[in-house]
Amino acid sequence: MRCEMRAATVLRRSGWSPDMFRPGVSIKITGRPHRDDPTACHVDTLTLGDAPTVERYQQLSDAESIDRAARPFRLPTGEPNLAGWFPPPVTLTEEGRAAAEAPRNRPTSENPRLSCQITSILFDWVFDGTINRITQGANVITMANGAGLTRTVHMDMDAHPDDIAPSRAGHSIGRWDGDTLVVDTVGFEPGSLAGSVPHSCVGGNGSYRPRQRITCRAGPRSPAMP
Repeated sequence: MRCEMRAATVLRRSGWSPDMFRPGVSIKITGRPHRDDPTACHVDTLTLGDAPTVERYQQLSDAESIDRAARPFRLPTGEPNLAGWFPPPVTLTEEGRAAAEAPRNRPTSENPRLSCQITSILFDWVFDGTINRITQGANVITMANGAGLTRTVHMDMDAHPDDIAPSRAGHSIGRWDGDTLVVDTVGFEPGSLAGSVPHSCVGGNGSYRPRQRITCRAGPRSPAMP
């Protein structure tokens, strides 16, 4: 049986350690079954031997965040260096906060997050404390989040094509506004903004069209993203 916890880096920052999982110690797990794999589950609680039961999100210490290695703020070409691994939080704009707090009026059966599906490019970037990765190339920037969704931001395009195949990631084009990456995305499948908050855009240049401004800060940081 394969039982999934949170990301290892998140667990370490929460005080969990490999020493907790000693060879020969029994482990009792309560959780929920995987939607596709009968040999996997989503962990809710763990009981390690005679130790007290711990919950998935339990903080076991006040350990400080892991220091990140020094790295150049700019690429040799002059653009800000976005590439790397980024834990949450992401800073929401006022519009982003309003969308996140919108009434959740769909039944739980229609909430893709509750069946371990990709939700949206915005929500899944911060959900469950996942560690996200940005890879920066000459003409594309790839944004992969820990939930399993990968986006490609095309830096060499001024407009979206007319024949976009709708997807959860959509089609993104980007440009630099000083040190801020501006990303415009269209071409989504109908889905959820966050949890059970829906959007009904169907492909093309529909009504669900997030425009993001991603700013990199010098030193230990996360991208600020609406």
